[in-house]
Order: sequence, then C-alpha cells, then structure tokens
Amino acid sequence: MSQRIQELLQRSADLEPAFGEASLQLGVLYSSQNRYEFAIAAYKKAIEAQPQLGEAHYRLAQAYKRTGEQKKAQQEFQAYQQIEKQEAADIERKRREVRQFLIVLKDPPANSPQ
Repeated sequence: MSQRIQELLQRSADLEPAFGEASLQLGVLYSSQNRYEFAIAAYKKAIEAQPQLGEAHYRLAQAYKRTGEQKKAQQEFQAYQQIEKQEAADIERKRREVRQFLIVLKDPPANSPQ
C-alpha cells in the first residue's frame, strides 16, 4: 500500500512541480519509513516549489535533527517560525480589515435617511 502511495505522490510531484504539497507529503511518507535522506530531498523540493510552506520547513528541521545536522535543523526551524509569525500577522491584518468593514456597514452616514 505505501509503495502505491509513494508512486502516486511522486507522480503528482513530477506532474506539477510548483505544487509543493505533493513533495511535502512524499517527505512525510519517507520520514514515517525512517528514510530521512529521501525525506530531506522531498522537503527541499517542496520548499523550492513553495518557499512559504511552513510545514515543509518544520518537517525538514525535524529530519535534519534526526540525521544529526543540528545547525541545518536550527536554520529550518527559524525559517518555520518566521513564516508562522508572518502568517499570524497577515491573519490579524485581515481580521482588522473585516472588523473595519463591518463597522462601516453598521454605522450609516450621518446625513443618510434611515
């Protein structure tokens, strides 16, 4: 079964290289099999396709850690934290924009008939 999943994920990654999720999931599969060298290559491919894919950075950090590459693990973990911080800031900015929009809709202009 995992061989078939691996084939399908590899095919997906090959067909659409810009879709980093397929490579990410391939890396997850390799990690579950303790095949960290393959997982690292898959995570790197995912990051190459989608640099802001935080989970790929996090999982790459974990794979590096398991292979004893502490410095690389720390770099990837820092990249993950930066992406998460930026995503949180983006979400908060969008919430403020929605809140502002709702306030504008709620309060009609002073000179408009009600």
